[in-house]
Amino acid sequence: MPYAAGLGFVSYMSPHVVKRVNDITVQTLGLAFTGASVAALFISSTGTPYYILAILMLLMGVGIGLYYTPNNSTIMLSVEPGQRGIVAGFRSLIVNMGSVVGMAIVFTIVATYVPESILGSAFLGLSVSLTETQKAAFVTGIDVSFLAAGLICLVAVPVFAVMLRRSSK
Repeated sequence: MPYAAGLGFVSYMSPHVVKRVNDITVQTLGLAFTGASVAALFISSTGTPYYILAILMLLMGVGIGLYYTPNNSTIMLSVEPGQRGIVAGFRSLIVNMGSVVGMAIVFTIVATYVPESILGSAFLGLSVSLTETQKAAFVTGIDVSFLAAGLICLVAVPVFAVMLRRSSK
């Protein structure tokens, strides 16, 4: 819920923010929020209070909302109107490919920590009894995948900062 609320509200508000601030600045802030919140989820432990996790999920939604909507607008406005259908289709292809590759990376990371039989059953939703060691290994795998996602976002922040500097010249 907090993720969806942050994403929905900020996606609605981000065009208004872009009118006052450079769109690359907004996208950079979005990547920074997303990376920081995902990295914070990596740092959190199983004893972290739910309200802290909810705040982190809200910030992740805010970050993605700040990134996604202005990025989509930037892409669409960078081409001639007659080419926007092709570009929209290509953008959808890239987003879907990113989702598939991202899930493959998450499964690969988690699979390095959890035996394959248990991993398959867990992701299929089958009821499996896990030992405390197996549960801890699964959580570690998820934590490492959060770290990887956060680092990817945070590495993209300087790239956007360079783009911002070039666009302001």
